[in-house]
Amino acid sequence: MRSNRRINKQTAAPRTKKRRCLLKLFALVLLITGAYWGAKYAIDTARKTLFPVKEIVFSGNKHVSESELKAIMGINVNQSLLELSSKELEGRLLKSPWIKAVSFRKDFPHRFTVRIEESMPYALLEMNGRTFLWMIKAICLKN
Repeated sequence: MRSNRRINKQTAAPRTKKRRCLLKLFALVLLITGAYWGAKYAIDTARKTLFPVKEIVFSGNKHVSESELKAIMGINVNQSLLELSSKELEGRLLKSPWIKAVSFRKDFPHRFTVRIEESMPYALLEMNGRTFLWMIKAICLKN
């Protein structure tokens, strides 16, 4: 009878060590996962709430109005300066035939400055009672 107890105690000790080891490993994985997701949430929240755009300043625009430029850019009210992608905004603005070049400046904490260089009409063409502007980019605009 005594020998059976020794065997049970001897086999039980490694089992509890394995369980403790697995429990510690599980706790460590859980802690690392929680820290990762917590940091990710904190960074995303900070990126969205810090430095909201409260003022957009345009310069160099004569033919395209500020409201048209804002619509083309698609910047939401209170969108963070950190979220704005200059390459994406440049691509949107350069689709307009009036815009030749564009540059941006983020003036922290709340101002976004857009400098525009507009294309100049190269020629004015009247055909069948309709007026067309020929731009340097060789794009014809109807008037």
